[in-house]
This record gives sequence, C-alpha cells and structure tokens, in this order.
Amino acid sequence: MDANVETKEKGTKRKVHRSPNYPSMGLKDALEKARLVYDAEKRSFGSPEVLRADMGYTAGTGPAGRALSALKQYGLLDEKDGQYRISDSAFALLELSHGSEEYRTALKEAALGPAIFRELVGHYAGNLPSDTNLRDYLLR
Repeated sequence: MDANVETKEKGTKRKVHRSPNYPSMGLKDALEKARLVYDAEKRSFGSPEVLRADMGYTAGTGPAGRALSALKQYGLLDEKDGQYRISDSAFALLELSHGSEEYRTALKEAALGPAIFRELVGHYAGNLPSDTNLRDYLLR
C-alpha cells in the first residue's frame, strides 16, 4: 500500500510503499484509536463501519481501513462473525495500572502482535540493532 509522506522540503510529498504486514501506525496511536472505540462501544461487538466511525473516519476510506487493520495486527480487537470488539489485551492496556503484571504482559503481546515485529525480534534474538541496520535487513 502506498502513502504520501511529507519530506523535509516544505510541501513536497513522496510515495512510500509499506508491506501489508507492517501496521500503518505505531502502538501508541493504535491505542489512542482503541480508546475511542472503547469509549463509544465498551466491550460490545460492532461492525467495521461502526468502529471506523468511532475512530472518526468516513466509512470506506483508505485510512479507516488501515487503522482497523493496525488495531487487529496489534491484537487490540477480537473478531466474531465479521463484528469486532475491544480485546482483553486492549482492555488491560486501557484500564489497568501501568505497573501491573497483566498490563506489562498485554503491552508485550501487543508490541509483538504484527508478524514483521515478531520476525525481527526473533531474527535478532531480542537485541535489535540500529534503525539503519534494520532498514538494510528489511530492504534485502
């Protein structure tokens, strides 16, 4: 999927290709979107259209679909019969004390939710190198 990314030169944009295995947003932003869904729906199941609206997106837009996909990749949503709700992990991250063991476990699970992140941590045995080194590895 392609996205426009603003470069250092003001107003210029360049195309960036992201792997479908790479979430469109970081975990912090995904949790902010999950908070919006949780505040509106609590733990009730809802259609993708409802969740997209809860996150402030117009139904059917590319960014809305990418946001929903990111929440699924991080394990922040449970799915049943095409309906989604906030997962147990998301609930722990949104409501529990940051010092609790359950919170820390949920955070680790969410951070390693996307397959590409698990692959990198496994490849480097948990000792991630510099961003430059990671970039070279991913481009190869």
